Parts: sequence; C-alpha cells; structure tokens
Amino acid sequence: MQQAPKKAGEIPSLPALNSAEILQSGLEKHIFGPFPKLQNVGISSKRIVAKNVFIEGSEIEEWKVQAGFGGRKHEFHIVFVTQSKTEDAPFIITQNFCPNIAVVPIDGITAPSGEYFDCSGDGILGSVFRYFFGRYITVPPYEMILNKGYNIAVMYPPEFVPDSSVGAPRVIDTLFEHDLESRTGALAIWASLSAWLAEELKTSTSTESVITYGHSRYGKTALIAAAMNNKIDGVIAHQSGTGGASILRDGTGESVAQIMENYPHWFSPNFANYADREETLPVDAHMLLALIAPRPVMLGNARRDVWSDPEGSFYAAKAATPAWQDFGKTGLTADRLDTFKPGDDIAFWLRPGTHGVVEEDWPAFLEFLDAHFKN
Repeated sequence: MQQAPKKAGEIPSLPALNSAEILQSGLEKHIFGPFPKLQNVGISSKRIVAKNVFIEGSEIEEWKVQAGFGGRKHEFHIVFVTQSKTEDAPFIITQNFCPNIAVVPIDGITAPSGEYFDCSGDGILGSVFRYFFGRYITVPPYEMILNKGYNIAVMYPPEFVPDSSVGAPRVIDTLFEHDLESRTGALAIWASLSAWLAEELKTSTSTESVITYGHSRYGKTALIAAAMNNKIDGVIAHQSGTGGASILRDGTGESVAQIMENYPHWFSPNFANYADREETLPVDAHMLLALIAPRPVMLGNARRDVWSDPEGSFYAAKAATPAWQDFGKTGLTADRLDTFKPGDDIAFWLRPGTHGVVEEDWPAFLEFLDAHFKN
C-alpha cells in the first residue's frame, strides 16, 4: 500500500550526460546489449481483415512479416487499425502483453503459432488480467483513438522472440547465428521491430508522425526504439520502471537483482554485475531519455505503483532535461509528480491507483499527443 510522493526529493548523484554516441555505447554495454537493426525484412502478405468495425470508415489490415539479423528469419504479424478521414493521420505503434487476436478482438486475426498467453475474450484468464491491470490493458479504446484522428499498429513481440528466460536465448541465437558478437537482449530486439515499422510507415504511407507506446516492459521497448531510431517522433512510456524511465540507483522499486533473476533474457548479461551495487553503474535511465531529445516524451505513472518507481522516473526526467535544453527546448517544467503538463517536451503523468492501463490513462495519452501532433 506504499505510495509515491507527490513532490520529489533531491535527485541522486547521477553520471553526467555526454554525446549521443557515448550514451548509446554505455547503455548497450552495461544494460541492454547492442541496439540491432532489423535486417532482411520481407512482408509476405498484406490483407484487409474487416472494415467499419470500431467507427464508420475504419479499416483493419494485417501484415505477415519475416525478418532477422543475418541469421535465420522469424515471423511476426502486425495489425493496423486505421481511419480514412485523414490520410496523413499520425500512427501509434503499440507492443502488447496479449496476442493480436486479443488486442484486436474480431474474427480473422492470425493467432501466434505455439504456446502463448491467451487473455482473449471473457474467459477466466482474460477477466482476471483485466481485473488486476485495468480496463485497457488488453484492448485499447479504438473508437476514442480513431475519432481523435490517430491510427494504431498492434504487435505481439513474443511471436518474434518469446518472453521466456529459456526460450528467448535459443531463438536469439538463431537470429544472430552468423554474428554472435552482435547478439543482444530481448528488449532491444523487440524495440527493433517498432524502429523498423516506423521507417516502413513513413515510406509506405503519407503519415508524417509515428509515436511508440507501451506499458511496463513495452514501455521500456517504446523508449529504446525511439533511442535507436529518430524516425520515431514521440513516445508514451507508461509505468516503464527499471530498465525503462526510472533511475536505477535511488533504492526504490524493482532492483537490478530482482529484474535479472526474473527476466535475464531482456538485458545484456553485464547488467547482472550491478545487482545490489546500482550506484556503481556508469549509466542510468536519464541517459536513455536524453537519446530521445528533442522529441516529446510522456512518462505515465501511478501513485501506488512503487515497484515501477514514479519518483525515480521523475528524477530521470529532471536529469535528462538539459538534453532538450541543448535544442532550445524546455524538457520537464513540472515541479511536482502530480502536475501534468501535456505540452511539455517531457510530460509527466501521475494518477491514483496501481500498475495497469485504466480508464483515465488513454484520455491523458491523447491529450499529450494532441499537444504535440495536431496542427
């Protein structure tokens, strides 16, 4: 029942910001592993699944994609939910805990092959998942998003690399079998899918703006993707926590020891060297944020989600602000965690409640997007 404060304390002593090249190199070496670029991409099919489902004029399209990193190719699917009112509508790329068949709950969406986390429909697992993690944890409010003038692209990263400490290393080895020195963690690989898709959307559609969005582990990938690729124009990272937007050395929330025990496949093995000695890390979360400057970032948090460390996220935003100031922007101007300024370059959102995506979140996300991507 612990709650984050509404006003942050003193920022811990942090490593200094440096050039983008040095920041990226440090993050790759000590936390994530190399940031890969998706290679040998082939879109083997594109098909229209349905029309006029969520609003009049909407269209649902599915792509089947094969890609790799010089080794064996693996397959994943992307589902696009778009509206025809504005051809150049911004795209939101979202990565999700649940397969596409649950996130876009209509007939005709392809299910992943093999075992997967089935949180679809009104079954007990899906109902429990929504009860604990909120109304919008599985299915975004498509009608709201489309009527606001945004398109959305949906993907399920474990279809490409499983979210398993046993299965992920085996698949990653096949993806990098000809270049094992470039082998990296699952977070960086999942992020590379969004980084590639941002470029593809700007090539194959008339959109001028692409935003990455994710909750929890996929809040981490939303940030990493934008740090990798400047074709991404903005980020909404909701409750991204350790390995995402939250400072590692503040002694709050999930520790390096805990996250490496449960999710070692997400990161470089080097990250484990800092278990119980986070203060010795040469890098921290403010450096990941700084790589995204001067593009707008929204950091979503909840007061009782201390595991994701809202105060540490606020510290990181404050410490990263000089990177935006170098571009003549302001960065974070809020002086309290509960002061939401959607027009800020770093907008900080703190709501009541716990870890999840609830009814209050998407209106705030869209308010941030409107402030930055509506003419």
